[in-house]
Amino acid sequence: MTQALPSLSRKTKPERGDKRYGRSAVSNGSKPMLGVDGRSAWLRRRKDLIHDHVADYGSDLSVAQQALLERQAAELIACEQIEARMACGEATAEDIDQHARLTGNIRRNYEVLGVERRAKPANGPLSLEAISTPHRGLAAIR
Repeated sequence: MTQALPSLSRKTKPERGDKRYGRSAVSNGSKPMLGVDGRSAWLRRRKDLIHDHVADYGSDLSVAQQALLERQAAELIACEQIEARMACGEATAEDIDQHARLTGNIRRNYEVLGVERRAKPANGPLSLEAISTPHRGLAAIR
């Protein structure tokens, strides 16, 4: 016996205020991802990286660009964590391989996002102090 399908008329469309009308907590920005409360150091660093990238690109990002930036932030954090292990002398061969792969992915993502390499003006040779100054992101991981 075949049942009739329900009508898709305006009467079945949810009204504003109806729970079916709303968006998910992730979509509306009240949660960073499903099943996570958002207070970990990793998620705070991810939020900072996304914020910094949005400041560079502007707030009129497409959904695809925003998703790519979110993946980019996760890959940057993974690289920072591997670099911290390298600095402590605890990096394994797998870490070094993973770091190389992540760095390639990050570069390709930046190309997709339209980041162009800009040469800085040469003001003479860099000092050892300028080269050895840690990246601000490493402090969040330690």
